[in-house]
Amino acid sequence: MRINCPVCSTSIEVSKAHIGKKGRCTNCSSKFIIPDLPEAEYEILERGEIPAGNSVEKKSATLQFPAGKKTSRPAARFRVSRQEVSSANNPVMIISGVLILAALIALFSWEENQTAGKSSTREASGNPGETLQPGTPQGTTDTARADATAEEQWPLSPPDESRPAPETPGESARNNDPVAKKKFELSAEKQSRALAYLKSSQQSKRKGAYTAMRRLGNEAKPIYLQLLEKAKAHYLGQAGDIAFNLSVDENALTDFKESHDNWKDSLILVKDMVQTDWKTKAPQEYKQRHQEMDNAFAEAARLYSRTVTSVDRARRMDLNSLDSLIDILTEIAGETAWCHNKETGEKPELMSTIRNAGGADGFIKMMNDLNQADQSIRERAAVAKHNATSNWAGNAHMQFAALLNDRRAAIALTPLRLDEDLSRGCRDHSIDMASNGYFSHTGLTSETRTFTIRARRAGFNGSPSGECIFAGNPAAAAAHRAWWYSDGHRLIMYASGPGTLGLGTSGNHWTLNTAR
Repeated sequence: MRINCPVCSTSIEVSKAHIGKKGRCTNCSSKFIIPDLPEAEYEILERGEIPAGNSVEKKSATLQFPAGKKTSRPAARFRVSRQEVSSANNPVMIISGVLILAALIALFSWEENQTAGKSSTREASGNPGETLQPGTPQGTTDTARADATAEEQWPLSPPDESRPAPETPGESARNNDPVAKKKFELSAEKQSRALAYLKSSQQSKRKGAYTAMRRLGNEAKPIYLQLLEKAKAHYLGQAGDIAFNLSVDENALTDFKESHDNWKDSLILVKDMVQTDWKTKAPQEYKQRHQEMDNAFAEAARLYSRTVTSVDRARRMDLNSLDSLIDILTEIAGETAWCHNKETGEKPELMSTIRNAGGADGFIKMMNDLNQADQSIRERAAVAKHNATSNWAGNAHMQFAALLNDRRAAIALTPLRLDEDLSRGCRDHSIDMASNGYFSHTGLTSETRTFTIRARRAGFNGSPSGECIFAGNPAAAAAHRAWWYSDGHRLIMYASGPGTLGLGTSGNHWTLNTAR
């Protein structure tokens, strides 16, 4: 290795075995410590005299290593007198001086960040042993810039082994040794800080945690998954608590529950009464039973009307607190999917979320009842719209269908949908009775003998289940009243199975068919 005398700049050839040992220049007799690199700083022990004939201009400067981390040799205060020759005479001197000055500036800056900037590092990373990378402004990290909107900056940078400090001789070999390489770890303090941010109600903090944890890379995914599971359990607990309170506090949901439960209780009695043939079961008391049936039905209709109103209020109730938790759990599902190398996470459903939370069975039952009641109301409205827009049907037919379906809904029976083909068969039979002066379910010919044959002949492809006939009044209410107090006809109109209705009139004659 070739070095230059720090006093007279004489080029000297030395071996690596001389590094760190004392040497003396043969030209000017200056004594100094031989450095490990030609451009390194020299430690001058004894200054010699420059031989005559070497005209140089001397310049002196005071240099000092900064306090802090110790180097391989003790730092010392000394004065260096370095000859500087013109670039035309010795350009090596100029280049060497620039390199030495740059090395000193870099070393001083790094050592200063190691000591004076340590407090800023602790505040940014939460790890007293972590240092900033050389050239990074104090108190600033990548993750802090990523979450500039958070109230408290929380950078999570890779552990110290992924941010190597300047190596000392021999350290490079140890770092390249696979046995000596450290396993990835995230300090308990940082995990606690990450979990606190994941549990925050502030979206900016949660997103800051997501960004910081993702930047740690694949090695951090197992730890990240554990933190996400803890955060998920935290939010599920909150959802369970909110759901439980909603099921017991006075609000629109509990008002619906009370109305709905009372209505359901009334159905146990009234449905059985409506679907009973009282003339056969109590022939001596059937009029009294009809009166009791009317009273029970009126009460069920009142409770049903109240339930419909309470469903509307419950549907409009503010559930933002639960919706917000669902949104956060969706975020966590997305981060979990990322850890498993999947693109997106599925948004959890409200009911499955509350079920997983536990402790809110009352809320789950309440919501199930609400959904069923709401679905029933929507189905009734859809059928009502269909019947009202059936242009082939007359006004009396539409009025009768609306009256019957309103009453069926009051005792929890499905609405009946008007069918044009089935109604055509009913109309033909009403015309046949009115024209031929008879009143019977049996037609005059083989092609019209039964209501099933008549329905099929009219083009209906379903399964007819019953028939009612009436004569004497063209009004829909009059026909319904007559059939209501006739047990056999009432059982057809208020049967549980049918979903299709056929109506046909001719003058004062009515024919009704139900079908599945």
